Amino acid sequence: MSVIRFFSLARMPASWAIYDQILVSGANFLSTMLIAKMLSADDFAMYSLASLAVLFFSSFQRTLITQPMNVLGATESLSQLTDRYISLLRLQRIIIPLAIFFMVLLGTAFFPHVWLVFAACAYLAAFFLQELVRRYYYTRNKIDLALHNDLIGYGGQLALLGLIWICEIHNAALAFFILAFSAIIAFFWGHKSIFRENLRVAYAPKPVTNVLQEHWRMARWVVLSQFVFWGASQVYPFMLASWGSFRSVADFNIAVSILNALNIVRLMLGNYLPSRVTRVYAKDGTAGLRSYLLKLIFFCGGISAFIIVTLILSADWLISLLFGDKYPLAGQIIGWLAIGQFAAIIGVITNAAALALRSTQWIFYANAVGTVFSLFAGKYLIVNYGVWGAVAGAGIGASLPALIQGIQVLYQCRNDNHVK
Repeated sequence: MSVIRFFSLARMPASWAIYDQILVSGANFLSTMLIAKMLSADDFAMYSLASLAVLFFSSFQRTLITQPMNVLGATESLSQLTDRYISLLRLQRIIIPLAIFFMVLLGTAFFPHVWLVFAACAYLAAFFLQELVRRYYYTRNKIDLALHNDLIGYGGQLALLGLIWICEIHNAALAFFILAFSAIIAFFWGHKSIFRENLRVAYAPKPVTNVLQEHWRMARWVVLSQFVFWGASQVYPFMLASWGSFRSVADFNIAVSILNALNIVRLMLGNYLPSRVTRVYAKDGTAGLRSYLLKLIFFCGGISAFIIVTLILSADWLISLLFGDKYPLAGQIIGWLAIGQFAAIIGVITNAAALALRSTQWIFYANAVGTVFSLFAGKYLIVNYGVWGAVAGAGIGASLPALIQGIQVLYQCRNDNHVK
């Protein structure tokens, strides 16, 4: 490959997307590791519960606001897309206060420190706005600009967290304020850049209610699936906290945080597979799609099995290297929690197939089964087996939706149902 060809590939939108995902996932991973080293185990437990709450509420922002913008805006003109962005920005005046209200309720129950709740709410608001700008650039296929925006937001948060770590200022609320500050600076930079580029565009944004209805019609099953997705696999730290063991929450979330380094694989698959699977289905029908999915599942399954075994064998050493003896139980459970990550990767594959087959309601049904298991059997496991019950419940709760969705997709692609 020539040098010119190499640099051409390196500057393609798909390459920029990879750089951006590496930046975001890497900065989040390193930020969590820094914060875990700064805080006591109990303080980190409450910080991680607040972080999970932010991610929970942001999943609805993503599925109702930014993902539909990616799809609907992809075929719109620049002025139409900017009009959509303006309408969605105005909609944040309703969405952000509503999310903050529920965040306060959740914080009162699980991380009842006034400044921590206040700081987490500040980060939630800033993160919603930053993600809206970021996804606008993705929709325009200007991923290099999204990367510049993320260098400010995620690079800035990492630099500031490193500074307070060096200065030995260890406070969970301050960590959230730093995340919020970096995110809001990135938002203002990106927001100004949007309108600096579009000085000659005449804006005529639709009424907010019209845009919201349009997004809801497109994404309602995916939005509703967030409730059952979180209920199936992400509720266990809160259940552990209700059980009364913040130390177990800390160990559990340290293990999960390290496994989140694998999120780059899952997110890359999530970005790549929907369009790829749709092309396979359009070209080769259900028979070709079934063959492609089986190959992909076996390939990803083999890689995941290797990672799980590696983590089981090296987890104690890895935790000791990063944290000393601060989170001793995390090393014992990390390999087993990796089973849930494996299920999540398989779920990305089957969800992409469901999108192509127009059977997204099954994403909701499959995760609903996992939620029912977690809320009933998961509680029993935690009461009787503590953190190990949470580990088992999280693995089963994540595996059930992937299994059900996989069976449904492969059945829909059976040999006697070959269609294009």
